[in-house]
Amino acid sequence: MITSEKVWERLEEIREKRPLVLNLTNIVVTNITANALLALGASPAMTRSEHEVEELTSLGSALVLNMGTPCMNQVQAMRLAASRAVKLGVPVVLDPVGAGASKLRVDSPMEFLKKGWVSILRGNASEIMALGGSGDKPRGVDSLHGS
Repeated sequence: MITSEKVWERLEEIREKRPLVLNLTNIVVTNITANALLALGASPAMTRSEHEVEELTSLGSALVLNMGTPCMNQVQAMRLAASRAVKLGVPVVLDPVGAGASKLRVDSPMEFLKKGWVSILRGNASEIMALGGSGDKPRGVDSLHGS
């Protein structure tokens, strides 16, 4: 069980270490994500470029992949970053936003999962069910199912 004391200890650890968190995230939440990480005491780095992700991943303490506005260039950048992160022992958080709404939003996260690149899968019930093979089509990023 996670206690409030344990949460506080982890927060103090983040503020002390100021870890660099590399984010390949969607254009809708980039600013919010950066500000949330800064508020926690982490140091956010944001990119969409496949030309720098491996280098930035080498500097980071964590990698966050958010599929909210996917395009093939971004997916390729995510592949490069995730592959590098695994080699370096950097944890990878995958948020398969809207999984199930399109083939790209299912195939890309499934590729990352099958290759063992994901440390933490973060999603709503419908997104997780879509990756598990459910044929239900989500309504945007809203979950049609309870947790």
